[in-house]
Amino acid sequence: MITFSQVLPVGPGTWIVSLTQSEVRHFAKGHILTKGNRSVIGVNNPQYDSTKQTLSIPVDSIFPFNIGMQHQSVIVDLGSEPQSLRTENEKHEAPDLGIASSLDQPFIEACISEKMPNDMIRLVQQVLCTVRKEHKDKLIEGKGRKWTTSPNNFLAITIQNRNKQFLVSVKADQTRHPYQKISLKKSRAPYCEFHLNAQSQTEDAVSAILRSARQG
Repeated sequence: MITFSQVLPVGPGTWIVSLTQSEVRHFAKGHILTKGNRSVIGVNNPQYDSTKQTLSIPVDSIFPFNIGMQHQSVIVDLGSEPQSLRTENEKHEAPDLGIASSLDQPFIEACISEKMPNDMIRLVQQVLCTVRKEHKDKLIEGKGRKWTTSPNNFLAITIQNRNKQFLVSVKADQTRHPYQKISLKKSRAPYCEFHLNAQSQTEDAVSAILRSARQG
């Protein structure tokens, strides 16, 4: 367990702590991190003491998304550690979460800046991490909080901060699909859209995105 002091809470499950770049690299366990303004770090099972202003985290449950130029780092509670990550840790291997998240770091920072709920950030991160096992396209910011994969335009995610959800655009046929947890609505051909706002949608969301990627 590692404990950070002088922690500043900035929202539910989100804190600001002071970390040097060398400390962030240490937590990255050798993974190459993209650069940003502030380091963004995902953690599992944090214990915050509001009286002492301390944050205690298991040392094997710290996953940097990027490395920042400032000493102020953003720590985000990712919730309880999934079984898949426990299995990886038991093998003394770094979890894929750190690698996948480095590609999506600017998008995650935007979600935090737009004050998206932590459970929604965890949800979209889980979806992206699963997609990253097959596709490494970057998410590029466009207009209206819309982020699109590049160089292959098979996915777009719009941060809908007012409704606290994401609008996901994929290549799909509205009339022919196997999904039960997401509702596809026709958009500009060949795309359809659906709202991502519940953990139960994870499997269908991942499937729809991967199907979209296979269409080229």
